[in-house]
Amino acid sequence: MVILTRQRNGRVHSIVLRRIRREHVEQALDALDAGITHAFGPSTDYDLLARGRVYAPKAVFGVAAQFALGQQLVPDDFSGGENSTCFSVLRDCGYTVEPKPGTVRPASSSRTWIFQGNPDTFDLDGYLARKPARISWAVNQHRDEIRVGDRVFLWRSAGKHHKSVAGIIARCTVDSEPWQGPLDPAGHDLWRGEAPPADGWHVWLQVDEQANERRVLKREWLKSDPVCRNLLIVKQAAGTNYAVSQACLDRLEGLWERTGKDWTRPECIAALWAYDASYQREVSSSDGSPVAEVALRIGRAVAGVYNKLMNFRALDPRDERKGLDAGGAVDEEVWSEFYDPSREVLRSDDLQRSYLDLWGDTAPAGEEAAPTLPSGPPPVANANPGRASQTTYRVVRDSAVTRWVKEVHGHRCQACGERFDSPKGPVAEGAHIRPLGAVHEGPDDTRNVICLCPTHHALFDRGGFVVLDDLSLHSTHVDGLLDRLVTQTVHEVATEFLRYHRKVIARWSGAEHVDAQ
Repeated sequence: MVILTRQRNGRVHSIVLRRIRREHVEQALDALDAGITHAFGPSTDYDLLARGRVYAPKAVFGVAAQFALGQQLVPDDFSGGENSTCFSVLRDCGYTVEPKPGTVRPASSSRTWIFQGNPDTFDLDGYLARKPARISWAVNQHRDEIRVGDRVFLWRSAGKHHKSVAGIIARCTVDSEPWQGPLDPAGHDLWRGEAPPADGWHVWLQVDEQANERRVLKREWLKSDPVCRNLLIVKQAAGTNYAVSQACLDRLEGLWERTGKDWTRPECIAALWAYDASYQREVSSSDGSPVAEVALRIGRAVAGVYNKLMNFRALDPRDERKGLDAGGAVDEEVWSEFYDPSREVLRSDDLQRSYLDLWGDTAPAGEEAAPTLPSGPPPVANANPGRASQTTYRVVRDSAVTRWVKEVHGHRCQACGERFDSPKGPVAEGAHIRPLGAVHEGPDDTRNVICLCPTHHALFDRGGFVVLDDLSLHSTHVDGLLDRLVTQTVHEVATEFLRYHRKVIARWSGAEHVDAQ
């Protein structure tokens, strides 16, 4: 059962709702076809079209949540409508959600599109260079869905004869309803091929912002991006107008705002954390890697984060391999802040603490796999580990103690019961209940470690929830018990460490009352 973390308005957080996959929706449709009882009423404005039938989108999503999360949701747990997580997930799963016949989409309900232009056919760069108040664009798809106020990213394809860097080069706003007629006469001289039909469908666009050469969101970046690789234009580029899901929009907005701009100190701290997590290992950009995680958290391209790690390699006196010398003053300041030259180490504990304080939590995703239990007894406890064994991403991943705990639980989170896999293997972390190091002096002992997914590890380290002596989980910011810690007989969890975490780490107000019982 998944812990339902909630927003301040009481609704379930979108990170949790995005656990719903197509297989869960299919199970929900089966259940609805069979006449399952649920808390959702009929839809008033939208239909989900599937299996030759019409369904209420919120009802489908709410029932699907039972299969994905192990808990029933009620209508107040999440919202529907355009730009909602509910509709975004359903559409990402391949289902059609559209207004009921005769229903006019609310004017305030905007969508986002990508409009593509081919430099072999039209000189798009020349058109934008003229700084027109607005430009016209062909509408060959989604004519009945595009509305005034919708957002549009302009995409320039690579071209064969007039080669360009493919990707997003401008952001616009739809400034008119689709209309039929000739294109903007101001751009007639820029056509390089056969001009479009004079009676085609078009819209006017207001150009809000253009990208300079450094700010172009390159197709090669988006093609390998954990989120934007799902853009239809990346998979199939033979079109003019493409709808953008909410998940891809959130990622694109972050990339658009940060690409080509100087790195800030918080961003450099995040990249240094990824560098430390990858130290003495192959620096990977694949899904689930520290590079990819940081890219998603800070809104930078994966390739940009990788290059920043190479900047830090150039500053690292411990590594003889060549890095990239194009780093700036902020890189040097952040490196000096966390690197201890006397011991020739990065202060990993301080670095991770700063990283989590600045950037919060990210929930990974993956498919379930069967656990394989390790053979042999637990490793011998180290009652007094030195600073080299402090809780960092790298040490947690390499420690024999934490590795044993993760294997015992099949790399399944003991808080939410989920297992997450990446192309490089399972994504799970051994969380020390009483932290290691000079401040807390916790032992590197299996009784002081639990297996958590990255999200619940970050929440646990920051006191978002506590584990009571009976191994029930209790949120420190939402009333009530959440669930129980998933256990294995061979893995004992010591209550003394749980009590330390409740009192010292979480500083939970109920700790004294519970511990006194």
